[in-house]
Amino acid sequence: MNRKILSIYLLLQVILSMAALGAAEAEVQLTLVPEGGNVFMLRGSGLKNLAALDFEFSYDAAAMRNPLAVRGELIPPDAIFDFNPSLPGEIRLFTRISKKAINGSGTIARLIFEGVENAEGRILNMSANLVSVTATPVTATVRIMSRAQQPPAPQPETSPAATPENVATDVEPPVRQVANDSRTLTTAAAASTMPGAVTMPPSQPENESGATPAVTAATEAPPPVQQPAAAPPRQREVPETVKPEPAVPLKSVSYPDMLDRIREYDGPRTPQALAALFAPASGQMVRQEPDAALSDGESVVRLRIDLPLTLKETPSFSLRRASMITLQHAEDGSWLIEARPARDSIDARLTVNAGASTILFPLLVAPALEPALPAAYGSAEEAFLRYLKPDGPQKDPRFDLNHDGKIDHIDDYILTVNYLVERNGSAPKTAGEKQP
Repeated sequence: MNRKILSIYLLLQVILSMAALGAAEAEVQLTLVPEGGNVFMLRGSGLKNLAALDFEFSYDAAAMRNPLAVRGELIPPDAIFDFNPSLPGEIRLFTRISKKAINGSGTIARLIFEGVENAEGRILNMSANLVSVTATPVTATVRIMSRAQQPPAPQPETSPAATPENVATDVEPPVRQVANDSRTLTTAAAASTMPGAVTMPPSQPENESGATPAVTAATEAPPPVQQPAAAPPRQREVPETVKPEPAVPLKSVSYPDMLDRIREYDGPRTPQALAALFAPASGQMVRQEPDAALSDGESVVRLRIDLPLTLKETPSFSLRRASMITLQHAEDGSWLIEARPARDSIDARLTVNAGASTILFPLLVAPALEPALPAAYGSAEEAFLRYLKPDGPQKDPRFDLNHDGKIDHIDDYILTVNYLVERNGSAPKTAGEKQP
């Protein structure tokens, strides 16, 4: 009898524990609230010790376009805030902490759209993946509200989020603040190192009164020609080699997304003209080798990141839709990454975070053409030439390369990358293979 009672008691304890755990998880709420004018506020409530938040949205592309994302006060200024609107009708928003965990309640982000012919659109779907600082998934309730259902804005639980300093940080770019602080410190240091700046005798009033200094009364006054011997003021100047060199802050850069570039292109439609759109600009801090690669699950790309030598912060690197194989710090100060793009990915991206600055670099990768297509035309270039003819896509439905039922800029992009890979002889590389 006692065993039976004990078993029932333990069973009840397990049930109560699971219920309590479920209630605790349900406390985390993510709500998307329309504010009007195609602006949507993403709010979080009850967030505790979160390290990463990953959101995916689908929206009415017939009514809205050109989406933007603005960081909310709940996201720390040093956290990665990455926004990817490459595919029409879809958005991905990712944030990851640098040091401080995400806690409390408040605004995570605002999504801002341009209305198509002043239309009012809506977000159709939203999903979220949350990860805690212990690398465990966190369950949350996700809601998309209509304008009539807007709840009162939750007050942030953490006091730092409501301080004027943090508000000013969101308004003023962090890079500009670092530059201003650097100039102020340099000026103060230069002034404090001027020798004799506070010990110079007030010679001007004495000259006006005509009085002779007491220390020179018993000696002959020096002839006027010898007066310029007072050269110490010129010697007090700090030599140029001693002046401290101010640190150059890293500027935030978001390199153009190739899908957006090819979508907006309205020039000649030739393989050479489309390939020229993907040529890297001079002075880029990030370079990919080879310039174009296939996302076949085997090919490896190498990324070189040239950061300022005066950078004090240790950078962090993260990849989306690609896996990092190696990371090395070269002797010349550059960083070298070997990465393998995810199979069939077209939106792989590198994020570099250093202090309050972020670099976003899209990888130039695309799925490989199905073997039957280049085989039918002899090569990827010949298939590309056929595709670019006015009636090319209509005569061969295989040119719908991403199988979305339409021929658009995404198919242009995939064919251009395959053309570049064939033209450059960029055979699939494996990790550890030496660069030529």
